[in-house]
Parts: sequence; C-alpha cells; structure tokens
Amino acid sequence: MIQFKAFHFKFIPRMWYFILLSALGVGGSLFLMATQGLNYGTDFKGGIKLQYRFPSPVSEGEARRLIEPLNLGDFSVQKVGIPEENRIVIKIEKQEELESLSQKITENLKSGLGIAEITLEQEESVGPKAGADLRKKAQLAIMALDAHLHRLPFRLRLRPRGDRRIDP
Repeated sequence: MIQFKAFHFKFIPRMWYFILLSALGVGGSLFLMATQGLNYGTDFKGGIKLQYRFPSPVSEGEARRLIEPLNLGDFSVQKVGIPEENRIVIKIEKQEELESLSQKITENLKSGLGIAEITLEQEESVGPKAGADLRKKAQLAIMALDAHLHRLPFRLRLRPRGDRRIDP
C-alpha cells in the first residue's frame, strides 16, 4: 500500500486570490463569448453526417486529404468506435443533395485509398430549422442551470457553524 505524506494547504488565508482568479476566468469567458460567439457544430447549424466503415485502418488525415478537393466548405473527419472497427464519421456543413454528396465522397474515398469495399453505414441530414431549434433548447437549458445555481445559496441560507439546516 502506498502511503502519502500529510499535505496541508491553507486555502482560507488565500481565499481572495482564488476568488480573483475565478472572476478573471469567468470574465474572460464572457468576453470571448460576447466577441467571438459560440462555435456551433453541424448539429446546431445544419449539415450532413456520414459514417463509413473500412476493411483496413484509415487515418483521419488520409480521409481529410481525399475529401478536401471536393470543395465542400467546412467539414470534420473523426474516428469513432473501437479502433478495430475502422469507422470514420464525416460531418459537412454544406447543404446539398444527400444522395449525390454521399456518392461523391464514397467514390473519392474508394479511388484515393484503392479500397473497393467501403461501407456507408449511416447518413443523416440536419436542416437549419432543426439546428435552430436545438440551439434554442440548448440556450434555455443553460439559462435554467444558471438560474438554479444562483438560487441555491439563497435556498440553503447558509448559517453560522452550529445551525446547518435547510428550511422547508
């Protein structure tokens, strides 16, 4: 069994440093959100998600290199599942006909990798209206969480040490 040396760090005397550090972090985050905005993904903006399964391992870089010449705009390539399954998800923010776009990408991957058997396991299309609805629901959830966290100290009414009870 590992025994650790007793460690004592006095937080209370340094409380104001930690409060200042926390306030700077929150203030910086709010500033960046106000100036840069949030980086919404395909689920919130709308777009297409394609999931492929390959017979042999394929790197994300290889797939990205083969898709870039199609000029699809903003897209992401990501490995999913366990490594032995050789699955890759491609998310594209450009709206186009799902059929033609998935065929273009599949053909490009087949010819570029020299693999004849690539399985397109899943095709999903999220429209901008569904994305706007998701964005609104996410913002409402964040506001509800924020309101709840601001309500807690008043609800619990923190009391002097001897009387720590919650009022009904």
